Amino acid sequence: MAELILRLTREEVQQKLDFNLLCHTRHSAVAWETGRRRRRWAAEFTPDERERAEAIFALCSRWALKTGPKPVEMSLDTYGLWQRLIRFCGTL
Repeated sequence: MAELILRLTREEVQQKLDFNLLCHTRHSAVAWETGRRRRRWAAEFTPDERERAEAIFALCSRWALKTGPKPVEMSLDTYGLWQRLIRFCGTL
């Protein structure tokens, strides 16, 4: 079965992927460097998802701090991971 690919324009990235929230949360010692966050991180994300999230965080940092968002293509699974990361970071 073929994997469905989601294509987002620059404008859709800005609307649907809160890359600024992910970047600022990931680089905030106040939010990120806590035992509470570490326990939730381990409980809510699998090792594979945590590894994939590091690539997403790197992309968010590049977009937020250097280049601005670019059009992207991703699987629906990756889009779902983005949304879970946004919800997770939004609650820290």
